[in-house]
Amino acid sequence: MSNIYLKTTKPIFKEIKNFLLLDSEERVVFLLINKTNAITKIIFEVKNFYLVPQNEIDQSSYSVRLEQVSQAKIIKWAWDSGFSLAEIHSHPFSNKNTTFSYSDITGLKEFVPHVWWRLKNRPYVAMVFGKRDYDAFVWIDSPDSPKQLEGILVSDKLFKPTNRTRFDQNYGRNEI
Repeated sequence: MSNIYLKTTKPIFKEIKNFLLLDSEERVVFLLINKTNAITKIIFEVKNFYLVPQNEIDQSSYSVRLEQVSQAKIIKWAWDSGFSLAEIHSHPFSNKNTTFSYSDITGLKEFVPHVWWRLKNRPYVAMVFGKRDYDAFVWIDSPDSPKQLEGILVSDKLFKPTNRTRFDQNYGRNEI
């Protein structure tokens, strides 16, 4: 199978990371990404991003959920651009070995098929950032079979994910 990467510039990466880890609240960013294929790899290049304001999310002590109006706006933004979507949310309380939580996985199980259908089978990427590392998955062939992202390419540097989150066949269970 091909290696799968997300590619961005240093200024964009820094702005996104600073926003995500601004304080102790979970935060959300959406990216417009363009897929390119090479012989042995797939690269999703960041074309634009949206730092989601806190008033556009519902936050509890266990999860962060995008308001429906904001969901529709972001999906329309991707549709109008012709690009795919990536989401990043933060776990600012995670110091190392960052993973998706059970509620994250449950939300992805619901959200990814919806976005996949609305964007006519475009790939989708989901990432979770902690203070020092991150984990990430991508749905390329199906909204039911996530694949591990190999890394984020920032200029000439590669940031590898923790690869700590495991999905069962129904990807509804988080195992560490």
